[in-house]
Amino acid sequence: TSSEEGKKLMAHELTHVMQQDNKETKQKNQ
Repeated sequence: TSSEEGKKLMAHELTHVMQQDNKETKQKNQ
């Protein structure tokens, strides 16, 4: 269903954003 696709897409986007935040935080700490 479209709702299932939406949930998967949101989860994927959230994971990508979280990974980007972690990379930026590590660079700042260094």
